[in-house]
Amino acid sequence: MQNNVSVMKWSARALLGSAIVVGLVGCGGKTTPAATITGITLTPATASINVGAETKLTATVQGTGTFDKTFTITTSNASVATVDNTGLVKGITPGTADITVKTKGTGAAVKTAMSMITVTAVDTGPVTPPGTAGSLANPVKINFQPVNDANNTAIPVPAGYTADNGLGYDATRLYGWVAPGTSDPVSVAGGTRFRGASSNAPAGNVLQRTLAHMQLGTKSPGVNVPNGSWQYKVPNGRYTVIVSAGDGDKSTVNGVPVFDSIHQINVEGVAAVKAFQPTDAKVFDVETVTVDVADGLLTLDATGGDNTKINYVNIDNAAADAPLTPIATPTSLK
Repeated sequence: MQNNVSVMKWSARALLGSAIVVGLVGCGGKTTPAATITGITLTPATASINVGAETKLTATVQGTGTFDKTFTITTSNASVATVDNTGLVKGITPGTADITVKTKGTGAAVKTAMSMITVTAVDTGPVTPPGTAGSLANPVKINFQPVNDANNTAIPVPAGYTADNGLGYDATRLYGWVAPGTSDPVSVAGGTRFRGASSNAPAGNVLQRTLAHMQLGTKSPGVNVPNGSWQYKVPNGRYTVIVSAGDGDKSTVNGVPVFDSIHQINVEGVAAVKAFQPTDAKVFDVETVTVDVADGLLTLDATGGDNTKINYVNIDNAAADAPLTPIATPTSLK
């Protein structure tokens, strides 16, 4: 009987303890989950940038509870790509570099992620091979103009310039006009013009008040002037050429300016003035190109233009490593 009483007392205590535990869980609310870092991501996983360019990586730490979201970020090759603590990556030199992020912690608790960065060189286009520097004794400046104006008064030659009056090429004179695509001298003297007070060019600007027709032909009634290309004798080498095209004539129809040209001037086959069609706002086009001369003659032609008119040309030596102007094949507009 005594043993039975003892068992009953023990059972009562066990039941009371269980009730207390159940009561605490049932009445006390929520338990706080442990702070655990479960992983980290780095996006994008791969990226390509040019030298000098930048891209942004994004790191995200995952976990449960109130976990530490901080991380470290490093590059495997700072000579190729650098990274700051915000994930901003900058390309330094061509190559690859791994950008790695790590969570805080030790051992197996540390989570990592990586992004592979490829850095490429910037494409600067074709590289001009070294040539031979131009070797003119002095810069050449030619103004295309008639000898006299309509009143038979001599037209002044701009300071520092030599007048070209449209005569055929002469090796002794060093310059002049030839039939396009040949070495046959031709005269375009009948196609030189001085616009005088009727010009849109500023007063006193003889350089753009005068011109020579490169493609006049029979466009003017009663006038027949052959098409022409212009040449200047130079030592073989590299030269920088400035050329102006346009016509300051103020002719109008019903008060509207008439522009009857599409100007194209090519220097050694390189398009300088490119299909320039004047407007009231822009009457002249002045362009600069750098070209190589291999046959002892710097040649200007109007292939691709229609009624092209040239005002002046400047020729100067260029360094052997001066970048050449790319060749663009003119398209005929006639």
